[in-house]
Amino acid sequence: MSVLRYAKYPFLREAASFVSEQLDLQLKELGSEEFRPVVRRAKQRIMQALRQRKVAVDSGNLVDYVSEVLSFPTAVAIVSAINDPLLRSVYSLSEAKAAYENLKDEDQKTILAISREIGIRAKPTTALAHSFDLNVEDYLRYATGFHEKKWKLVNRKLNRGMVQLTQQELARLLQEAIQRHIYQKTAIPLSLEAFPETVSSEIEELRKNWEKIKGTMGIKEIVKDDETNRPPCIRRMLENLSKGEHLSHSERFALTTYLANAGHSIEEILGLYSSSPDFNAAKTEYQVRHLAGEMGSRTRYKPPRCSTMKTQGICPGGDSICQKIRHPLQYPAAKIGEERRRKEVEWQKP
Repeated sequence: MSVLRYAKYPFLREAASFVSEQLDLQLKELGSEEFRPVVRRAKQRIMQALRQRKVAVDSGNLVDYVSEVLSFPTAVAIVSAINDPLLRSVYSLSEAKAAYENLKDEDQKTILAISREIGIRAKPTTALAHSFDLNVEDYLRYATGFHEKKWKLVNRKLNRGMVQLTQQELARLLQEAIQRHIYQKTAIPLSLEAFPETVSSEIEELRKNWEKIKGTMGIKEIVKDDETNRPPCIRRMLENLSKGEHLSHSERFALTTYLANAGHSIEEILGLYSSSPDFNAAKTEYQVRHLAGEMGSRTRYKPPRCSTMKTQGICPGGDSICQKIRHPLQYPAAKIGEERRRKEVEWQKP
């Protein structure tokens, strides 16, 4: 591949080899005047991802091929240093969208070469121009997340384990594969100390910009258990407790252990039980401290699994999130994750 190809598809191994073998760029060198255009373009890539939802690779960027190629691993390193899963997702998708714009009009030889490197087994369809046959396993690996009916396997032409696609459809699958590939590249967090001081300060500025943008997306981080992310079983127990209703032994055990493991203090838990009609301060405190691991064997007990709570009759019937978990302590992360994915999809719509 030419340097121009590396600039258009900087995520490829050959582009990485070009950077390491021909240029041998080290992060500490990014502070030198020679590499200012590289850092500038890397920051631009990230900000384009955040503001435009797609990294723009135009003819102006490609005048300086070397800076364009180097700006990609530099941007990846910066995103890794900021170390935010949502930023990684937004950035990787934006880079993948830029690749898609090139791939859908790319020559057959190049698109097949990129498919092979990404791990997608494709070959030209002999009967149709600009069409490809794709291994069904690779198709399912990347198409299962698509919601349009045309992507359902039952709606595809399948012959001897191969799915027929147009070039634009293959490019769309490659976009999905490229996004996952780039997302993994940003998975290892980097310390700011790995960068020159001037670049570290620019990374901090980018981090602040990202926090502002993320604030407009309505994304909540999981910090501590609260009423918005509790599972239905715990919500019902707390509701009954607030009404002064009696909780069974199984309910008390499940509620106390859940709250203790979710980060609530002994005092907070005791305060919740104080409205119970049979509340005994000394006895309740002993039981709560024992279950929280502050007395006796010093073992912090875990709440029962969802299956056990169903058997005990203390599961009120779950919601859509409950169908994805096996333990009530998994509920907050699952709910926040679902909210994050929904908000991210909404934010990324054109």
